[in-house]
Amino acid sequence: MKITFNTIEKLDEAYKRSTANNHAFEKAVNSIECDCRYTADGCTVLEFENGDITIFSLDPFECTYSPYVMYASGFCVEIGAL
Repeated sequence: MKITFNTIEKLDEAYKRSTANNHAFEKAVNSIECDCRYTADGCTVLEFENGDITIFSLDPFECTYSPYVMYASGFCVEIGAL
């Protein structure tokens, strides 16, 4: 599977829409199909054939670092900054 712009856009919108009572970002992350999903050092990583999505916390209010997409080419996109 590949990371598409629609996937990034879906995560970005959910990240911005999340509130303390509506965990839209967590729901969006859990709805994504990927090649491999694992947790390492407290981060959730979604692996795709063309890159990875790294999420430091499923709660946008819990962490100071934004989730990001790192393509195999080295191009990086910060979720929440689109």
